[in-house]
Amino acid sequence: MPAKLFSGFCNWLGHIMSDMAGSSGNRGPGSTGRGTGVSIPFMELFQLSDFGKLQVGKDRQTLAEVMTRVFQEGYDLRFGAVMAIPVLIEELMIKAIWVIRQRFFENKNWSECIPTKQHADLRIMLIVGNSTLCLIDVTDAAVRGVVEDGNVMVFILHLNYVAWVRLIMLVLRELRIRFGPVISDAFRKFEEEILYIVTPKERANIQQFYDRLQQLDVSHEILLREFTIQVEQEYQLIYHEIEETFSSKNSTAVQAEHSMALAKACGVDDSKIMKDNKDLDDFFL
Repeated sequence: MPAKLFSGFCNWLGHIMSDMAGSSGNRGPGSTGRGTGVSIPFMELFQLSDFGKLQVGKDRQTLAEVMTRVFQEGYDLRFGAVMAIPVLIEELMIKAIWVIRQRFFENKNWSECIPTKQHADLRIMLIVGNSTLCLIDVTDAAVRGVVEDGNVMVFILHLNYVAWVRLIMLVLRELRIRFGPVISDAFRKFEEEILYIVTPKERANIQQFYDRLQQLDVSHEILLREFTIQVEQEYQLIYHEIEETFSSKNSTAVQAEHSMALAKACGVDDSKIMKDNKDLDDFFL
């Protein structure tokens, strides 16, 4: 079994590596023979978008069908890596300019010039830079789509998927940093004011109810502890009487005394306990 699992993993890895370089088949009519590669991560989620009627040439197709054709036309992982190049260059240029300004214009130490998300001005510069890149990208895609008689697929084929995802991530991170406490407080108020709509009198009654529950929990815990101690003492007494009753070190008279004590500890009725030889004789006769 371990060998089969290892071989299966190796086969899967080889299959993925082969697909990343492009499958042996062509995409369709007019294909250059490059072969279909692995899809960009999360692009497959568009298959859940089986709605809409988008213009693609002379046909109208759903968003899921359009994205399938977009993938077949070259929007695979290799093209995604190519799309990441301008995004990477743009961010590196912005960070380099920011470092130069911090070091030589504001005379900060090199340790203070490390570009991290702790610097608000750098975060805004990155958002502005990525927004500009996306604005140019969507303008170019829109112009090409109009030239192709409003072909939506041509418009999508010229969008930089990586740039838009990066912009969304930067904006969401900035919102979380700036408005995280405010959003958390808003959710808390929403939970208190919307999900639990109660009057001040009802709040007081609920608090009293919780207080009574807490008091009951404390009293029950005390009773349980006392009961546990009592049961433990009773079992210790019974165990002691059993040992003394059957101990060979004790005389017969002493064993008989402990036997009667054991019977009383176990709850035997006093009239049924044999206390002397006469009771034994009466029992057997």
